[in-house]
Amino acid sequence: MVNELNDWFRGMALSRGIPNELRNKFWGECKADLIKDLKGLQKVSKTYYHKIVHGQTFVFVVSFHYLLLRCAMMWKRARKVNGSKWADLLRQRVLDYSAG
Repeated sequence: MVNELNDWFRGMALSRGIPNELRNKFWGECKADLIKDLKGLQKVSKTYYHKIVHGQTFVFVVSFHYLLLRCAMMWKRARKVNGSKWADLLRQRVLDYSAG
């Protein structure tokens, strides 16, 4: 998602003539926030995993399956929300730069 968003933004910014310095600033803010969110998701996923596995000799397949489903849904939702949020913000910054 991060690479796709970067490629999309870079293409749009280049087509509008945004200088590299400004483009890098906009993208840096976006990337930092995305990485922060992804690290948070990773931490939550690890917590869920450790609650299921820690100290267990056996792990029920159903419990592990639900863990995987829960994490997959959480990651998909985050990808959709963050992708839309940052695409909209970056698009608006490009349009504001082009207009002003």
